[in-house]
Amino acid sequence: MPSAEVRENGFGYLYLDLDRLPIAWLAYRGIIRSPDRETIEPRPPSFFLFDTLHRGINSTILREGKLEGYRRTHCIGQLSRLEAVFAFPSIDDAKRGIGMLGRYEPENLVEIAPLDSTYRREVYDMGWATNFDALGHDAARRYWSGETYPGEDSVSEMLLSGRFAILGTRVRTKAYETVLERDPKSVCLLEISRLAAFFGSDLGMVCPWIKGDEHGAVGYYIIRHDLEEASKVDSMIVEEIKRNPSFEINLQALKPFFLPPDDPEGEDYFRVPNVAELGPFRLEKLHLLIQTINGSAAL
Repeated sequence: MPSAEVRENGFGYLYLDLDRLPIAWLAYRGIIRSPDRETIEPRPPSFFLFDTLHRGINSTILREGKLEGYRRTHCIGQLSRLEAVFAFPSIDDAKRGIGMLGRYEPENLVEIAPLDSTYRREVYDMGWATNFDALGHDAARRYWSGETYPGEDSVSEMLLSGRFAILGTRVRTKAYETVLERDPKSVCLLEISRLAAFFGSDLGMVCPWIKGDEHGAVGYYIIRHDLEEASKVDSMIVEEIKRNPSFEINLQALKPFFLPPDDPEGEDYFRVPNVAELGPFRLEKLHLLIQTINGSAAL
């Protein structure tokens, strides 16, 4: 069963693997956003695309390439699966979807809500994607047309564009524990990142990244950090603490933030944000996805 913090009639629901450090970082920060709204150029891949490439399963990569190829040819104005945030429109869909996803647990279900009115939301039936190999190319047309899948695999999924809050205290507590255990020196930067999100800043946002080298492509997780933006956020934190004594803040995590600049321990906390260097791996299947998308233009 999902957590008691997850309401029945919320905007949307998704599963977060809080045992993965980058996902725990994102959850504690409290915001998930689609890369089509990204301020970094070139835009980073979505977590879904990154995970698909990381797992390297040919059938999944081919399916997503064909679905994207059809969208670009026949319905370019609709949201891309490769750039959207995936969520379920109801708890019932989320419960049925977990058996099809096969890698998340009910306790990892969280509720999300849009942060402003600029978001986009499109609903499709996951059944067409799940049975894509058996149904052939017509599954792409029926998926993007919004048809309901005629079978027990029918599960509604949302493609979302925009910025969305991750709701709940329990999920943030578990996320913080993961980061503290895996990379204790980064919790100061993590807390500043959470506070930056409170002030509307992207400072400390974690996202996937793909970088080419002489052997092909390598995947990373990176943290957005700009010295000028960091200085602004630092000032806002200090001023808010002065103005509002009840301001919710993890002072223990922020201890290095208040240390003198020449303190070596304080230097370390900002010099070694290890989460930004996590998980480099070779993306040998990236070319397969690109070729499939380009080859699907006639679908």
